[in-house]
Amino acid sequence: GFTAPQNFENLGRLNFAGKFEGSFRHFSAEGDLLTDIGQADMKISMDVREGPDQAQYSGGFSLIDFDLGAFSENPDLGVVNLYADVSEGQGLRLESLSTRILATVEGFSYKGYTLNNFNMNGTFDGPLFNGKFDILDEYLNFSFRGKVDLSEELPQIDLDANIIQMDLGKLQLTERDLQVSGDVLARIDNYKINQLDARIEL
Repeated sequence: GFTAPQNFENLGRLNFAGKFEGSFRHFSAEGDLLTDIGQADMKISMDVREGPDQAQYSGGFSLIDFDLGAFSENPDLGVVNLYADVSEGQGLRLESLSTRILATVEGFSYKGYTLNNFNMNGTFDGPLFNGKFDILDEYLNFSFRGKVDLSEELPQIDLDANIIQMDLGKLQLTERDLQVSGDVLARIDNYKINQLDARIEL
């Protein structure tokens, strides 16, 4: 009864070395997973016997030299190295999701530039994410505190950000050499440019 996402095939050949106990619907596993586009180390327990909305899970995993661009088929993305820990997880659908996530990104490549020192600490309560992000990189140094509501087609964003340095040119976000710093308080409900609905203090 398992249907994998279409891009699952982009992983290529899978080799797993470790321990797996239980059934596909109720198991604990730990070990190393090698794919054609990178490596994942994991320790996870999951129980989906009551269905995806009542699924229970916890654990941690690392992605090591994982080619996110090849997996997502997005040429702007590159290799990522990260560690994430999920505790008291419940629900596999966005509507039923309830979990706490701690993540550290040691390196993430976007349009040929690799961002370093990216940390996230937050909670999902259904489609509402409440947390903080911190990036301490040579060309991107900022802290973000806020909420993101994913229940609508366009996410609603309520944030408080302190931008110490953002070099848009070096980050490949603009062709011109533009640098930004400052503080942002914003509530954005619709950010389509012709239907902008936002309250912003810069």
